[in-house]
Amino acid sequence: LLYFLNVIPPVPLSLKDIGIYHSVLHRSDGTYLALYEPPAWYQFWRNTSAQYTSAGGTAACFSAVFAPADLQTPIHHVWEYKNAGGEWEERSRISFPISGGREEGYRGWSNKSALVPGEWRCNVETSGGALIGRISFAVLAASTTAPLSQRTL
Repeated sequence: LLYFLNVIPPVPLSLKDIGIYHSVLHRSDGTYLALYEPPAWYQFWRNTSAQYTSAGGTAACFSAVFAPADLQTPIHHVWEYKNAGGEWEERSRISFPISGGREEGYRGWSNKSALVPGEWRCNVETSGGALIGRISFAVLAASTTAPLSQRTL
């Protein structure tokens, strides 16, 4: 029943990792180098901060989605902004294919420019619109970027 109501994905896709980064660089060894604002000490479950300090830059949503071996399907990063009326409005939809079989999940990212201060989220969805997972964050206006850390993904 939940499948037919588009509440759960049609195959066992699961979000293994997600974060909001200042930049993501794909290296020749297959890993990714990411620059990010570290989360507050009490947000131990987050990989990146719930606040994104923007000096007019671009944010990257990096996700890893587990899929069964031999499964190839598109997924979407849907960037949404909470408007003055409290409604979520779609600002960008970026699609890319994933291939199953990697235990840590298939990794991919999308970039969003023209971030305005306020509440944002990046949803990871199937091509049918079922939500796999999401990350929410607040964009803060600043003249300089907050101190950044780097991580290999």
